[in-house]
Amino acid sequence: MFELSNEQTLMISDDKSVQLTTHRVIYQIQNTKRQMMLEDYEGYELKKSHIGNYKLLTIIFSAIAIVAFIIRVNEYFQYRRLFNSILPILPEFIFMSFTFDISLFLAFLSLVFFLISRRYYLRLNGKFDSMEIRITNPRSKSINHFLETLIRQSAEIKSQLVGKKHSIPG
Repeated sequence: MFELSNEQTLMISDDKSVQLTTHRVIYQIQNTKRQMMLEDYEGYELKKSHIGNYKLLTIIFSAIAIVAFIIRVNEYFQYRRLFNSILPILPEFIFMSFTFDISLFLAFLSLVFFLISRRYYLRLNGKFDSMEIRITNPRSKSINHFLETLIRQSAEIKSQLVGKKHSIPG
């Protein structure tokens, strides 16, 4: 284990929630503080997820829109058969109803919310623990720079540890 008194800050995120130092990664959000020593770092994963409520709403409203569409089509063909002899031209606006329009609008709106509810996470895996850090864009230059610096610093710390283990008499 390194002496943390000579620890230096290498990088800090814009919102000051993530800090990369010469010996550890510190993630602090609200009253929770998590840290991982760079000697324990093993790798990272980029993950994405959606807010579950929007997914459920999208499924429900899409199902309602499909049912409303099937009912409207069925009614259209029933009225057409019934009034075909009386009315040779049935107005097409019977096909589209107010309920179908509302359910289609809600299905579309919930789909839009579902698509914009995507969240990206950077998961840092260590020997004993892992931490998930929420990020806005996994392809940004700052994330790539952070990961490159993290990997390089972790390799440097591990090589120093290997050198110290071999220099201990025993």
